[in-house]
Amino acid sequence: MRHWASFDREVVAGAHEAHLQLQLTDATYSVDGVETHCPPGVYHATSASSSTFLLRHLNGVNFGDHPSILEVGVGSGAVLLSLAKRLGDGVFVGVDISDLAVKTARSNAVRNGLNVDIRKSDLFDAVAGERFDAIFFNAPLYDREPRSAVEEHMLCDPGGRILERFVREAPRHLKPGGAAFVTASNIGLVAPLDDPTVSIALKGAELFDTGVIRALVRITPARTRKDTPP
Repeated sequence: MRHWASFDREVVAGAHEAHLQLQLTDATYSVDGVETHCPPGVYHATSASSSTFLLRHLNGVNFGDHPSILEVGVGSGAVLLSLAKRLGDGVFVGVDISDLAVKTARSNAVRNGLNVDIRKSDLFDAVAGERFDAIFFNAPLYDREPRSAVEEHMLCDPGGRILERFVREAPRHLKPGGAAFVTASNIGLVAPLDDPTVSIALKGAELFDTGVIRALVRITPARTRKDTPP
């Protein structure tokens, strides 16, 4: 993972500024048939966003009957609500550190007539002791210090600190046989994915002409020696 291609830093910085300005607008999007309102300060689920990227690469994944799903960093609810509509029967929980995101996701759930549980939480704090069949996190990708609350909550992960904590804590919230899925990129620090306590697999990736790679990574607890058949 750490040997991904280099990217044009000047072009990426400019694209980041444009992306940041988009997050300060008010817009409504249709995501897999789910009407998603994104006010200023909540991540926008455009057709080019990491939200729709994540959903595209989940097509064909079998979540089983009545799955329990957790989305960390639920934002507008685009991913969680799309999964709730797609899967129908199940338990769907979304958490976010932003009060505005929590309010927005709840509003979008009502707008679409979908039954989900939205909570305010710093990563897994509000789901202590709970376990899920699948966990999703459209993680902040850019390795730089945030200059605003929008960058802090949605776009920047300096030093990979958020990713490191997610990789460390996610396995304890998985049911047996469950998996976590997280976005990652070469514009961020991906070293936390080398954690020896987890196994990772590439679920999907996209390469942009700037050299930026966006990937969806599947995480499961690493098998220990006692788990391995003799």
